[in-house]
Amino acid sequence: MKFGVEDGVFALYPELRVGVIKCTGLDNRGATSGSELLEASAVIALEKLGDGPLIDHGFIKNWREAYKKFNEKKNRSSIEALLRRIVNGKTLPLINPLVDLYNASSVKYFVPCGGEDLDAIVGDLVLTIGDGTVPFRPLGANEDELPPAGEVLYRDDEKVICRAFNWRESDLSKLTADTTNAIIVIEALTLEDKENMEAALNELADLISSHCGATTSGAFIDASHPFAEL
Repeated sequence: MKFGVEDGVFALYPELRVGVIKCTGLDNRGATSGSELLEASAVIALEKLGDGPLIDHGFIKNWREAYKKFNEKKNRSSIEALLRRIVNGKTLPLINPLVDLYNASSVKYFVPCGGEDLDAIVGDLVLTIGDGTVPFRPLGANEDELPPAGEVLYRDDEKVICRAFNWRESDLSKLTADTTNAIIVIEALTLEDKENMEAALNELADLISSHCGATTSGAFIDASHPFAEL
């Protein structure tokens, strides 16, 4: 399969860089130190954030501005949602080993991370601008919805995989205990975020290998290299 970002997205976000980890042969049922990693990452995040309002941080402002470009003003990026839980004194939920690992990396490095069951992807996976005709099954839902035309989203050849960049995952490709092959995506909107994204990707690939027994391979996507064969 190919993974990539279409030209229309780069026209909106010319500095966008996306890191991808392909994971095969993983055990998503086994025990990990996910709880400890999440707690440690939350402590690091709080120290880096300091005492000011979350919205004062540039990367949060950047994601809000990114969402406004496709008229999304209500919902927030996944990284803002996770950090808001932390600054409000809430613990991050344990979901399954792979999700716990990428959530820990996300809050540690201040970059959105998401994951999909690779065996649920049909054809290629692309970040694109939706046309309003491709169905999406929200997490926990029994019926599809149609994201509006103009929304930046991930889709395969049949369905939307994740809405509004990284806001909401699809129930049809979610990571479960039965997942054995997966793809992890980490996004950097600006060149300033690039270093954090690359650090998160490299650390997360090692964590997935050591905690889930997976074989991992990675790729980086930017405007000069918009597609990779996985």
